[in-house]
Amino acid sequence: MDVFQKCFDFKDAEYVRGLRPLPVLRMISSGQDRCHHERTTVIMLGSNNYLGLTNHPEIKAAAAAALAAYGTGTAGSRFLNGTLDIHVELEDRWRRS
Repeated sequence: MDVFQKCFDFKDAEYVRGLRPLPVLRMISSGQDRCHHERTTVIMLGSNNYLGLTNHPEIKAAAAAALAAYGTGTAGSRFLNGTLDIHVELEDRWRRS
């Protein structure tokens, strides 16, 4: 028997694709602490925002300043497109700690 025959015989993925399952996405229209979902406000319990910093004013201001200064990044790898000075500064701080 061909060692790959079990791969050719596997049809479960095709069956599920044929069902055309749709992901259940809950759209929110607000920040990540208390979220506006449909017609109600809910508390977000499924995020990774453990410290509650996603809506902190100082974090948002720092993010806006970085976006204004650097855009959204180098749009590629550091080796091909360059290393930002803030990358080097962060790495230097980490090495000194």
